[in-house]
Amino acid sequence: MHVFRTPTGAAMAYETDPRPGHEGQPVSEPDRPAIQAWLNARYPTRPAAADVDAERDRRLAAGVLVTLTGYTAPLRIQCGGADRTNLTGLCLTADRCLAAGDTATLPFRCKGNVTHDLTPAQMVEAFDHATAFHTAVMQASWTLKDADPIPADYADNSHWPTDDRTV
Repeated sequence: MHVFRTPTGAAMAYETDPRPGHEGQPVSEPDRPAIQAWLNARYPTRPAAADVDAERDRRLAAGVLVTLTGYTAPLRIQCGGADRTNLTGLCLTADRCLAAGDTATLPFRCKGNVTHDLTPAQMVEAFDHATAFHTAVMQASWTLKDADPIPADYADNSHWPTDDRTV
C-alpha cells in the first residue's frame, strides 16, 4: 500500500497505480513523483480564509488612489493598520481646524512618501475616500470567506473594489 497526500492534506492510499492508463499496475518508487503530480492536479488546493485575509491586507497596504476637490495631483492613500490610525488622527485635527475656522494647510504624506499640503476640508475628504475603500475591501473579503468553497481566483480584481476613488 502506498500513501500520498493531496494538496488539501487528505491521505490517499493505493495498492496499484491510480492514474488513467496505469490502473492495476504496481506502484514503484520511480512512479511516486508522477502519481503525486497527478493527485496535485486532480485535487487542487482550496484557498483558505487566511489566504483571503492576506490578499485583503495587501490591497489595504497598496492603498486607494484619490482625487481631491481643488487639488491637482491624485494621491495614493494607504488604508491598513498604522496608516488608518494616522489618517484618523489627521482627520480629527482637520475637523477641529474646520470648527475653529482655521484654513491653514496640514501636511499629509502619501504612499509615495511625498508630503502634500492639504486644506482641512481636503484632509476630511481624503479620510472619507480611504474609509469608503477600507469598508469596501473588508466587505469583499467577508463575501469571499462566506463562499463555500472560496473561489480559486479569490485574488482576481473582479472580486475586489477598484482602488480609484476619483470624484
